[in-house]
Amino acid sequence: MAACRRISCFAKKSQTFLFKHSVYYCTTTSVQVKPETAPNEIVIPYRIERGPTDVLKALASTLSKDYTAPLYKYEDDPYFIPSSNITKRSFALSKESGRKAARYFLENYPELFKCNKSVPHIKERFFARTDKGPEDKWDCKGMAEELFKEMEQGRSGLWCFGFQVHAKRSFALSKESGRKAARYFLENYPELFKCNKSVPHIKAFDPPIVYTEENVTSAESLRDCIMDCHVDNSILVYNILKTKGIAVSEDLKQDLLELLCFYNCKQPVSDEYYEERFFARTDKGPEDKWDCKGMAEELFKEMEQGSQAYGAMISGAAKFRDADRALSLFAEMKDKGLPGTVEVYNSLISISSLIQEAPQLRFDYVQQLLGNMTSDGLQPNLYTMNAILESFVQGRWRKSMPYSLSVLAEMRRLKIEPSVGTYYLLLMIFCSNDFSNATVLYDIMNQLGGKELEIRHPTDVYFFNTAMEVCLKSLRDKELGYCIHNLLEFKNNCKLLGNSFSESQYFKFFFKLLCQTEEMDKLMDIYEKYVPNSYTPEPSVTLAIIEAIHFSGNYKHLPKMCSDVLFFEQTERENILTALMDAAGCMKHDDKTQEDLVNMVWNIFEKLNQRSERRRLPFDWSGVLLGNFLKTFMNGNSLEKSWAVIKKLKDEEYSIMGYPENKHLLKFCELCLKNEDYNKLLYCMKYAVNSSYPDFKVDVEKLASEMFEQEKLPMKQRPLVNAVLQSASNASEESDSDSDTSSSESSSDESSSDEEKEPEKKDS
Repeated sequence: MAACRRISCFAKKSQTFLFKHSVYYCTTTSVQVKPETAPNEIVIPYRIERGPTDVLKALASTLSKDYTAPLYKYEDDPYFIPSSNITKRSFALSKESGRKAARYFLENYPELFKCNKSVPHIKERFFARTDKGPEDKWDCKGMAEELFKEMEQGRSGLWCFGFQVHAKRSFALSKESGRKAARYFLENYPELFKCNKSVPHIKAFDPPIVYTEENVTSAESLRDCIMDCHVDNSILVYNILKTKGIAVSEDLKQDLLELLCFYNCKQPVSDEYYEERFFARTDKGPEDKWDCKGMAEELFKEMEQGSQAYGAMISGAAKFRDADRALSLFAEMKDKGLPGTVEVYNSLISISSLIQEAPQLRFDYVQQLLGNMTSDGLQPNLYTMNAILESFVQGRWRKSMPYSLSVLAEMRRLKIEPSVGTYYLLLMIFCSNDFSNATVLYDIMNQLGGKELEIRHPTDVYFFNTAMEVCLKSLRDKELGYCIHNLLEFKNNCKLLGNSFSESQYFKFFFKLLCQTEEMDKLMDIYEKYVPNSYTPEPSVTLAIIEAIHFSGNYKHLPKMCSDVLFFEQTERENILTALMDAAGCMKHDDKTQEDLVNMVWNIFEKLNQRSERRRLPFDWSGVLLGNFLKTFMNGNSLEKSWAVIKKLKDEEYSIMGYPENKHLLKFCELCLKNEDYNKLLYCMKYAVNSSYPDFKVDVEKLASEMFEQEKLPMKQRPLVNAVLQSASNASEESDSDSDTSSSESSSDESSSDEEKEPEKKDS
């Protein structure tokens, strides 16, 4: 190696430079050098074994996360970026559905996929002349122009997406369906995909092998199926080998038994469909029961029943919650004098709650198993200790806390490094029923602070969610919350956040904690960082932020929340809309905030009206809510928008629950007087008098008199105002007379009906 290099040494800042074909390679003094070498001698370090993706990982570590961009699985197009939780889930799962559909077509219709032998694939379009540009002219009267006029413009040009849920779902579903279709055809029609020109050869591009009696000639086919974790093919190939009388070694049978026990003889979901796993609820454990008549039981009877075979069967039965079968197998193993394995004891400890219900009896049973482990010469591992802690979590037991600390001390004595899931189980033991012991979280964070974490146990993905929940519900310490959040963002620790549900729960607890403890400006900075690309707030989080803005009086952030309520399709949440309009109409804000607020609230008002027109069950308006809409528009001196609310109140007064406050209607009348719009004034007065304010005309007269006295209205307008008030009084008298007439008619009808009933009684 040294012969092909010309080495020159520079004694400059302890650096050496290696020359190789005019390319410079720099090494620092961190390289371990033998002490007996000369100062200027260079020692080439030993080659470090690298993985195939180490270079990519090193490059990725130089980049930080871009919080302004959506996730890579979504289209980088503002019209197709999902915003709400429902659309994100629909988009991701629809892509997954496309992969499945592709797999279906590929497996069942291979004749439709002919192989193009040209490498690389050459299309006719490649030879087309494209340097002249498009010859067609822009169609200024086409469908694109009409559609653009109909689309609603909004915040950052993205609101139109929020109103086109169907188009978004169609796009996402079609994309995912295409992937599934490709996978379908590849699996069902492999004979059409014989051309794999990848160099080096990539096995994943090969069509799946269809095993038949003709091509299964040795046990190597069974080994390949087991290595691919394909349960159905493994069972098929084993049966073919058994029919042909081809011998299968005991080691290979053991591998097959472990595969069948792990998956309960059922084909697992492919690793390609990661979106389904991400959005699935995995906190409930496996729902399938142990298949007591499956292939695993048959294979176990046929093979040599040693410790490894019993271990696989007991672990499988315990994983799928069949405690009776696991105990019977364990008893058989002990009767035969076979030593157990660590996995056997770990599985039995994990189902100790099914074997013994009482906490003390359960603990005694766990101690008995640990004694058996010692007698078999086995040492506990991380899974053993976490299984013991899990047995303490189930059920209330006053001794669970001291015993859990003893387990932690024993782990340190055995030099077993606790995983993040170990600390999660400690939080569940100390804080599940009583938050008075939640201060243990401070000690846990002192242990984990500044560390790069990795997944070592299935419970590791529950730590951050639980820790933030404890911080919110018990401690309410924002510094501790930031400590947890900084640990999550350190390097690749975000991988321990878990699935979609756990991620949403974590951010929900985090933002609710900040709403209670943090300043409003800093809270909104963090909100802008994560919403909507990293996290879409649930309605409860949106409500908490709106209430925090209202409580702090920092109303400059209110237009942003109005926009997001519309953007995340939360406008029909009555509690959110009520809190939002209470904050929007509570006072007159500064000019910039009020202008933005009026525009945002008007968009919400129009959106609710449009949805009510398209649905069988319209939005349930209330008079108080419309009164807040009215007040917000009047604070911005927007007569036309206020008039739309008044008109809605009048037109739908029989379907609207309640009435707006009297002062809001008076404010509208004052705005009409200032703008000399007496038709709207008369319309509002008629509505108020006929609804629930019979003395409203008197209030308007007092208001007009005060405005004339304060010279807010010119005296030349007084005759017109008096005429409007007189017409309003005439209208009220007519309505009173109509009501009196209707009441008299109803009373006469009642009297006539009574007279008709009297002769009937006499006849009887």
